[in-house]
Amino acid sequence: GTSSRQCVAQAIINRDGQIESVVVLDPGYGYGKSKNRSPPEVIIKPPEYRGKGKGIVGRQALRQAIAKAELEYEISAIEVVRNGNGYVSTDPPKVTISPPEEDPDWYVEIAESPGLSPDMSS
Repeated sequence: GTSSRQCVAQAIINRDGQIESVVVLDPGYGYGKSKNRSPPEVIIKPPEYRGKGKGIVGRQALRQAIAKAELEYEISAIEVVRNGNGYVSTDPPKVTISPPEEDPDWYVEIAESPGLSPDMSS
């Protein structure tokens, strides 16, 4: 079996073309709370320029949404930090969450904890 699984999430867009929330469809597994490393990165694809507005001004009006993962060995929630704009509800953006570390620190700590004997039958 694998010791980790990447989180899967979906963006929810409101009528104003902003990311209202990000729903965690699969929290994943194997995300550790490391003292040295930052939490997994959440990337919301920027809105596509659809030719409305004139030239560079139209493009600059589009803002990419930003979100961050809330972590407890799995991703328990994703908080939208900036809603962005220019998203279309019929074409929600891809949300990508970085995969968990191969050996999260909490797994190593549990495996190395004294007092946990490999033989649990006694």
